[in-house]
Amino acid sequence: MLASSEVCDLCGGALKKNGKTAAGAQRFKCTGCRATTSTTRRRRDVARRHELEAFLPWLIGKDSQAQAGKRAGISARSFRRRIQWCWSISPQIPITGEIYDQVQLDGIYIGSWCCLIALSPTGVIGYQWCDTEKRPAWEALLAQIPAPTVVIHDGGPGLIAARKYCWPHTRVQRCLVHLQRNVRT
Repeated sequence: MLASSEVCDLCGGALKKNGKTAAGAQRFKCTGCRATTSTTRRRRDVARRHELEAFLPWLIGKDSQAQAGKRAGISARSFRRRIQWCWSISPQIPITGEIYDQVQLDGIYIGSWCCLIALSPTGVIGYQWCDTEKRPAWEALLAQIPAPTVVIHDGGPGLIAARKYCWPHTRVQRCLVHLQRNVRT
């Protein structure tokens, strides 16, 4: 079976190469109805890969949108339009089932949302978006991860309740930074 890029849009016949455009791009001609493509076919997967490859360095780098667009040979406005879809990508962290000796738990507020994060010594092992650090949100995160030997956390009431429910036999170490802040307060 032929891929959609190898099939005529008019009759469904096979396409064959038919010279090049002035810009050097490949043209195609249908073997059935003999129609030629007025434009070259674009591969959306390749375009998306290049857009993501431009988006990530801009996101974590120091360049402005104008500088990133200039590097890609387009205006800042075109750069914004092309990378717009990248903002809806949700990173997936695979749950491996590995049992960790220690897991650090904390919440980070970003605007009006809270991201609950579970860290091992090797990196992030899970996260959960919520509105506040409450028990059901912590339970949703802890249910994804096998109980570690020791958990390090700030002592928030929602986290304490969720930890007692999901990981009842896990030992607790209070986070010294949070403990110091509580003492100063």
